[in-house]
Amino acid sequence: MTLRRFILPNHAYHTISLTRGRQPLFTSSEAAGAVREAIDYERTATHAFVLAYAILPEHLHLLLIPREPYDVSTVMHNLKSFAAKAVNRVLGRRGAVWQQSFYDRVIRDESHLDATIEYIHQNPVTAGLVERAQDFPWSSAHPGAEVDIERFFGE
Repeated sequence: MTLRRFILPNHAYHTISLTRGRQPLFTSSEAAGAVREAIDYERTATHAFVLAYAILPEHLHLLLIPREPYDVSTVMHNLKSFAAKAVNRVLGRRGAVWQQSFYDRVIRDESHLDATIEYIHQNPVTAGLVERAQDFPWSSAHPGAEVDIERFFGE
């Protein structure tokens, strides 16, 4: 039996997408940059509000709010498809980049939202990639990273 994903309009989702076989495909700036371009596309094409992200070598944390008429499954499918093509191109490889699905958790309230953003930003620190979250270039904690927190809460 396959469980269906609950689709809740106007809710924030913390999603986690793993690379196929947990391969560290996003260690190069080019590959991580391709994933960030996919995130930026979903933002600028108004498919989703992106509240936080961290692109680690073998997985992606993304906190997003799908914008109508899109839902979390559609946004993640589009993002992973766009990113996979770009990652394969920059790495000169073929084949699957991502595991087939993704994990998601609905954000319940403001304190859960704050804790999730902190968790996402601290993930590279916990993984031993940097000492301070803001030093990780592939995260929304990095100075200059673009997210939609103000845009979403201002609407």
